[in-house]
Amino acid sequence: MVPNINGEHIEDIAKAVKEAGACIYNIIPLIPQSELSHETAPVCQEIDEARTLAGKHIDVFRHCQHCRADAVGMLGGKDFGDMLYQRRIAGSDTFSHG
Repeated sequence: MVPNINGEHIEDIAKAVKEAGACIYNIIPLIPQSELSHETAPVCQEIDEARTLAGKHIDVFRHCQHCRADAVGMLGGKDFGDMLYQRRIAGSDTFSHG
């Protein structure tokens, strides 16, 4: 079962972003907070299923480590965050849903 927010529409959304000109799609897992704190965070299997369904229609970005607001640079390249921020946000850079 895919995640409940947009889960039933994931293929329709993938088709729409492809038709709008996108060449890759990033499905970002929900972190339940504020108005959505009553929702359940998806587990790895649900995220993988959503990405697989979307992947029928468009390339899907699968290197998710939960988006970091301080992330600057390209995957596999240089992380420019240290050049822009005087101190790094404490935490693990390895959290991933698959």
